[in-house]
Amino acid sequence: MALMCGAVGPTCAGTFQTITIDGDTSDWAGIAPAYTDEDGVNNPSGVDFQNVYLANDANYLYIRFTLMQPADAITPGNTYIWLDNDNNPATGFQPFGNPNFGSSLMIIGDQAYQEAGGGFNEGTLTDANVAYGAAAIPGTDFEFRIARSVTGVSGAFAGVPLLDNSTIE
Repeated sequence: MALMCGAVGPTCAGTFQTITIDGDTSDWAGIAPAYTDEDGVNNPSGVDFQNVYLANDANYLYIRFTLMQPADAITPGNTYIWLDNDNNPATGFQPFGNPNFGSSLMIIGDQAYQEAGGGFNEGTLTDANVAYGAAAIPGTDFEFRIARSVTGVSGAFAGVPLLDNSTIE
């Protein structure tokens, strides 16, 4: 399943808060969902998002999501998280050919990859400091973090900050 923040809902405002990525989501208390599955239809064949929460502090962007049913959202290939740093759909990779979204980077499992140049996986982002947590796998509640200081590794984006804007789609 894909999570394209901005493409999944009308807003993706986060809350300034430090989150510990450990599978215990009690530190997310008081943070409202940035996205909720409006139709409530369960996709029994895979990862199906119910709610998505966003937070950040000076160092990290935090993403928490809940699922409609227990699944393994951590295993590579089950969940892709795409982030658009410049809110410009004409730049970056367009997942599933979506002309309304241009990904600067992608998270799969505990790895992040550059996509700012328009290609799928233009290189591993070695300074992304990605971490994830879940109380149980399969489960229904997952949390991730990625360093806000992450920089590109290839092409015109080598050394360029990929999450430096105040609004990230």
